[in-house]
Amino acid sequence: MKPIDFHPRRNIIASGGVGHNIIIHDINTSNGFVHSVTDIQRLSTSSNIRCLRFHPCGDFMYVGTDSSIIRLFDITTRSCFTSNRTRIQHQGGGINDCDVIRSGGLLFTAGEDGSVLVWDGKSLDVLHAFESVHGGTSVLSVNCDKSGMYIVSSGKDGSTKVMDIRMMREIASVSNLGRGELVRTRSGFMLNNRYIATFTMRYTGRRPTNEVQIHCVDTGAQEADITSIVGRSSIMGMYASKHDLALYLLLEDATCKVVNIFDPSA
Repeated sequence: MKPIDFHPRRNIIASGGVGHNIIIHDINTSNGFVHSVTDIQRLSTSSNIRCLRFHPCGDFMYVGTDSSIIRLFDITTRSCFTSNRTRIQHQGGGINDCDVIRSGGLLFTAGEDGSVLVWDGKSLDVLHAFESVHGGTSVLSVNCDKSGMYIVSSGKDGSTKVMDIRMMREIASVSNLGRGELVRTRSGFMLNNRYIATFTMRYTGRRPTNEVQIHCVDTGAQEADITSIVGRSSIMGMYASKHDLALYLLLEDATCKVVNIFDPSA
């Protein structure tokens, strides 16, 4: 699945793929409908693109590739910047995911080397490393909450971890020891930051199996299991709504399911 991200202020989407190119798309919308999509710019890298994220100001973009070095692109000039302190970065393998807080001050990356790194969003200096977060296996996703105080990550071992970035320590852990080979997993904060949503996809024989759960941030306790809503179609992506307590599930059959979550404590 190609990485994509929405521009924070304009009707623009950035997408990256195997062709080492990031394409900036202008989306022409009216009355809630998309009328046309136009490619307006291309940015080139030397490696396959695994993740990308707009800086909150909209003028820059963080890009993770098969390389262990994070890249910062100036969208206007197409210039690419990297840190000159390459020994304090991911130690081999690519960068699978990245996220940035709303101020742009901190950047987080999920590495193939099994670590989650906390970066200065401007200088690209590493401020802290959560090493072997998922038992030494690859970290597949990372997401920060809107307050900028917590991050959640999911790993190849099937576990999900919640870390407090003020104290730089793990505060909750969720294990998923399902049967079969883990193919895809992702976790993210829901709108109210009290819950995290996690999905995993595994192959048991020739058949894919999905699991989608909601957990409490503070304790890691399971609050809901909504796997049955998905059906048999494989989950390709999951995004939390920015407007209400809901999830968007992107499925292999080219459909999107919207799942509204009831919070009894609200």
